[in-house]
Amino acid sequence: MLEILKYVSEEDRSIYEKWYNLGLIPEDENIINNIFLAKIYEKSNDFILNLAYKQPTWWRECNFTKLFIPLIKRLYIEKLTDNYELVYRKFEEWYNSKGKQYTTDFDIIINFLEYFKEFKEDNVKDDVKKYCIINDETAGIVKSEYKKEILIKNLEFEKCSEDEKEAILNELSRILNNHNFNVCYCPIYKVNGEFYSVGETNDTINDLVNHIDNGYTISVFSAKFNNNGILVYRYNVNNK
Repeated sequence: MLEILKYVSEEDRSIYEKWYNLGLIPEDENIINNIFLAKIYEKSNDFILNLAYKQPTWWRECNFTKLFIPLIKRLYIEKLTDNYELVYRKFEEWYNSKGKQYTTDFDIIINFLEYFKEFKEDNVKDDVKKYCIINDETAGIVKSEYKKEILIKNLEFEKCSEDEKEAILNELSRILNNHNFNVCYCPIYKVNGEFYSVGETNDTINDLVNHIDNGYTISVFSAKFNNNGILVYRYNVNNK
């Protein structure tokens, strides 16, 4: 077992090992990103299982249950999205309007990827220009004046309640304006020319403050209350 797996939760380790053994985790990649990818697979699979009892006829036409996880993998690896619900909605829209002409799994996946790329470009470019720092070294990091606004949007995306949002914003107020505190526009971003993907952690506000005090930059996407009622953060530590 990889050494770092000793430091993740038993649940996360079990999920990672399950999808690794199924051959769906890339080799020789960042282990933290792969743990995050395994958790996306798990949530995607649960999402599809919850819909399966009333599956529409088009699922059978394209063998959708076989295609969904490979689609999620390609979109994640190509740094397009980790939002499986969005992928489902856009695939349903595309397949029923344009996709039925394709009969092989390969053609369906390749042509949907092109459709999704165009959709992403058309729908995020204006917001990205407004909210994000854009240069050769940086992508997906929010401009300082929009940190709070985008953080709230991220928390709403994660289905946080109003009380949860208020608690998270109150806790982060002590570091929100620090120049070493980033907010990510989406879970995949670039800092110092390197791509990162934020992962779920058991780290608290004290861990975030310690990283900043030690001269590191942190990039936060969201937070949540764990089973013990403690706020933990979905974020990454970037280089000094």
